[in-house]
Amino acid sequence: MTPSPHINPPYLFSQGRYILYSTLVNYLYSIYKGSPDKNALETLSLIPELSKDIDKIKDEEVKWSDISNLLASEYIGLRDYEKGYYRNVVNQFYIDNNYKPDIDLPPDHLIVQLAFMARLIEDGMALPMNKKIENVRVQHRFLKVHILRWLENYKGDIKLIRFIRKILSLDRSLLMDYLTKNK
Repeated sequence: MTPSPHINPPYLFSQGRYILYSTLVNYLYSIYKGSPDKNALETLSLIPELSKDIDKIKDEEVKWSDISNLLASEYIGLRDYEKGYYRNVVNQFYIDNNYKPDIDLPPDHLIVQLAFMARLIEDGMALPMNKKIENVRVQHRFLKVHILRWLENYKGDIKLIRFIRKILSLDRSLLMDYLTKNK
């Protein structure tokens, strides 16, 4: 029996995505704490499609000062007076999905947003199939509207951030494929 080309079973799909997001969070958080954990990225190099990219970025020196301003509100073309409103919108999204960030960063910082995605994925793994689809819809919407929207406007030269944008764009495609096949 040959494996189905569809993304099944959903649990394995979610488990791999959870590892991806939690690894990114752990690595960025280690930078935040001042001691970048290069070994965190090694987990992702086990994925053949990512190993070449990991080799390119693992030697890059990234300091907190390089990524402290990775705020969605800085990259989506908002005026200063709109930035607070946008952060409230993101925060409300977290509240609506029972998420309370446990890090003292603005709600639109990349670390907080990736941690939220990891939490959504983790929560979704425990849901029955009829509720899992809605959970994946929420993941897709948040990824598309609140993460990729600003990452696509990021013009900096940090390879790590360009790598994150690339794999999250692929994740958006996977989510869309999953939602299309599981209507």
